[in-house]
Amino acid sequence: MRCQPAKSLWLGCFPVSLGWGRCQHRNFHVKQDLILEMIKQKFRQLHRVVAPIVFLPLFVTVITGVAYRLGRNWFGLSRDQAHILMAIHEAEYLGDEIKSFYVLLNGIGLIWMLVTGIVMSGLFRKNKPKQNTKSESS
Repeated sequence: MRCQPAKSLWLGCFPVSLGWGRCQHRNFHVKQDLILEMIKQKFRQLHRVVAPIVFLPLFVTVITGVAYRLGRNWFGLSRDQAHILMAIHEAEYLGDEIKSFYVLLNGIGLIWMLVTGIVMSGLFRKNKPKQNTKSESS
């Protein structure tokens, strides 16, 4: 019996197996698992590189957005008083041309960090590790 290769989806430059193939050989599944582990390692490396770059813009955006809303609602700041926070939040200091790219890259960076973080966490993996449910009483 011949093996039918699993269908795969290309995620950027990484093939991600969808597991639709049929194969009687154990090595096929071992290779498939190895490829998935290699993808996870690559995601880990890229996540580690991108995280410090994405952190500061996201942190500034979150802090100024929260400070603006709390300042207006809780502390009674006027729109003029809180404008500096909104100017920083919206990156008005970069100018109209660069501001759009900054917002786009900020969004892409956030999505990238979420996707790679979820993939690395194994949140949606099929074979979850079994947890020891026995209570060890001596």
